[in-house]
Amino acid sequence: MGILGNLFGGREAKVQKIANDLTGFIAGAFENSGISRKRLLYEDNYEGKREIIGLYFGMIMSVGGRHQLSAEEIYTVARHVFREVFVPAPQDLSDWMEIASEFLSTPEGRTYLAEGMELMDRVLERNS
Repeated sequence: MGILGNLFGGREAKVQKIANDLTGFIAGAFENSGISRKRLLYEDNYEGKREIIGLYFGMIMSVGGRHQLSAEEIYTVARHVFREVFVPAPQDLSDWMEIASEFLSTPEGRTYLAEGMELMDRVLERNS
């Protein structure tokens, strides 16, 4: 994209701004959730981890949809948010992104995504 694209509000700059804004919002939501970062990163409760990832990924998808981001851009935002908020090891981040990509193909995953999207939609509507 380069300097000129960023100066004029290019697509890359827009995606980065959304990622930064969501990082702050989701960090606050996560801190207020009462779930410890250690529990999320190290607990063997795979289903609990999937539920949390799905909820936050659904929130990211909601914002991405409102801003007409492509699927690739939504995943870019999600990687940024997960890396900055949850600070997983690189392999864990890869695993989380794989889990997130699988959500659309399972009823359970779609439920988690829908809950996150609905939550974010309510927040955005209340603040508009």
